[in-house]
Amino acid sequence: MLRIALFFALCVASALATDFRTCSNARPGPDTVVVSGCESLPCDFVHGTDLVNEVTFTSGIDADNLTPKVYVTTLGLVIDYPLPNQDVCADLIFGGCPLVAGDVATYKLTMPILNEYPLVSMTIEFSILDGITSETLTCFEVDGQVVNA
Repeated sequence: MLRIALFFALCVASALATDFRTCSNARPGPDTVVVSGCESLPCDFVHGTDLVNEVTFTSGIDADNLTPKVYVTTLGLVIDYPLPNQDVCADLIFGGCPLVAGDVATYKLTMPILNEYPLVSMTIEFSILDGITSETLTCFEVDGQVVNA
């Protein structure tokens, strides 16, 4: 029954999936990425809204806790984007911690697009890391631009 539910969830996610690039340095990429309101790059990140991102990935390692890492590259600068919730496990909408190698999980991330953000193009690199070893479980990039509502 669980396999049927997983198959259905992956089929739905694939139909809504957003284009993405796997990160450099042979870091593993996700199975699917769904950025709300964006199917192809570049995505529009609208002032005063939330960027809602669902990442489905297959863990290549055993991991008890997971942390997110986000870098934003814009205007030639690489900015470490601090996320308020550093516990990926708390925001898994499919699967759960601890993960065993081969487990599939889906993480839901919500990032506010504040009105103070400048109207710029950017690349967002998003990673999920083992909270102890900092080994990458998944990493991907999306291009986008901040736009007015």
